[in-house]
Amino acid sequence: MKKVFLSFLTVFLCTLSLFSYGQLQTNMYCSGAVNGFTYDLMAYRGLDTPSWIVTIQSAAHSSDSPFWYTDSNASGGNQWGATTSTPVNTLTSFLYGSNNYTTFNEQESKYYSFIWKDVADGDNSEGYVMETSAAPVTFFQSGQNPASQLVSDIDDVTVTITASAAPCPEEHIFIRYTTNSWGSSALVETTFTGTSGAAIIPAQDAETTVEYYIFSTTISSPTSGYDLLTLNYDNNGGSNYSYDVQYYGSTSDGNWHDAATWKAGSVPASGKNVKINNAVTVTNSTGTQATCNNLVISNSNTVTVNPAKALTVNGTLTNNAGNSGLVIQSDGTNGTGSLIFSSGTPAATVQRYLTTYTTNDNGWHYFASPVTGFTISGSDFAPGTGEDLY
Repeated sequence: MKKVFLSFLTVFLCTLSLFSYGQLQTNMYCSGAVNGFTYDLMAYRGLDTPSWIVTIQSAAHSSDSPFWYTDSNASGGNQWGATTSTPVNTLTSFLYGSNNYTTFNEQESKYYSFIWKDVADGDNSEGYVMETSAAPVTFFQSGQNPASQLVSDIDDVTVTITASAAPCPEEHIFIRYTTNSWGSSALVETTFTGTSGAAIIPAQDAETTVEYYIFSTTISSPTSGYDLLTLNYDNNGGSNYSYDVQYYGSTSDGNWHDAATWKAGSVPASGKNVKINNAVTVTNSTGTQATCNNLVISNSNTVTVNPAKALTVNGTLTNNAGNSGLVIQSDGTNGTGSLIFSSGTPAATVQRYLTTYTTNDNGWHYFASPVTGFTISGSDFAPGTGEDLY
């Protein structure tokens, strides 16, 4: 017995909705030997290119299995078919006519997804017959790393996907993404292990908005016409997934004020977010202190503020590298470096140079530390009564 699979999807793909085009057919049906010449209702998809789809499992083999598309669930309706046999997984034109039909090479137990472009009566259409060895899987975006608010211009973004079953060999699941509101786009294919998949969107320039969605197809290397060749998709309920590249990242060890330190090829302006992925030193070499909005120090990387130099973080300072990842230096010639930040509780190493005791006149030092939970390197005591430390 044949099996029919309908996906009643009412979400919209990319930026254009169903109402931008208008649904041209009220109902569409697929009929032929593959379903015993019954009329299987197709599901409408209000995509950028509106279409209808139904998936049917074959119960027999025929090298010239006839089928057609019709707007009626009985004989006498408008029909669309091809003048020659329809090869599977190939874009095919379907001509309008009262008795038009076409044939395809039907293989027993295979699944066939019939996709027909929505057109008005009297117009020719086009579409696909896609062959798979299992029912096409459904899927959803289950994660993104880095998170949307933490992406820098040096970060590849990994998107994870969960499927309803392991995709069959004929299914290719892609992420389609754009950086210019779909003026152009690119694809990356997902790699699956069982029902878990992942794909990587390459790093993009800072202050870029990336939009993306996920779709499946039997076409191994599609280059255009993505809506019509889509089996299933997840576009976040019609809104697409998106993230902003908010952080300027370092790509080499060096001076904060050296343009070569940064992926962008220029020093981040004072109001920008910054992510450190190297060993970056604040020397104020240009005569201007280092200033940014939010600052993130990645694992195993460092920011060092040289003696008498200054770093100001007007937003949140996050140090994922521990005490060694943020060092405020001090010496006897220039003094102590300065760090000012508005929020965060970063771990740090804060140096304070003290002149050597020589006489009773210069043996006393009064100082306070603007940090909490500190220990004094090289000592095993806490300041107390009778000790010359205050």
